[in-house]
Amino acid sequence: MGLTREEVHETLKYYGMEYEEKRIIEWYNGFNFGGIEIYNPYSIINLVDEKEIKNYWINSSGNTLIKELIRKGTAEIKTKIYELINGGTIESTINENLVYGDLNDNLEESIWTLFLFTGYLTWKDKKGEGNSVEYKLKTPDRRKL
Repeated sequence: MGLTREEVHETLKYYGMEYEEKRIIEWYNGFNFGGIEIYNPYSIINLVDEKEIKNYWINSSGNTLIKELIRKGTAEIKTKIYELINGGTIESTINENLVYGDLNDNLEESIWTLFLFTGYLTWKDKKGEGNSVEYKLKTPDRRKL
């Protein structure tokens, strides 16, 4: 679940923050779900409560699994993480049927799938159909991995 761009606009208007909308949209740049921009409600709720643009998401959950997968990752995976942190994009196949027991079978695909499904990444473009869909991935906003 998330907020559409229109819902973010209405929320900012209600709380008298519409003057900051351009900066807020740029900072929290939505996630792409089926071609629709969706914004993280946790970040938007905290934003209007505290009236400050900052990263509210980073301390909201445990990241033990992600940290462990990155630790196991190859130099190529770590290079791609640096690319993402610096605002770039990467390409990867996403396993829509990923289950916990399969995380180590294809570590690189598992990492990018997990990052996408947990909201750390969003997709900019995709090619292909079925199980061989190649996604162009990026960070969804100015919050870093």
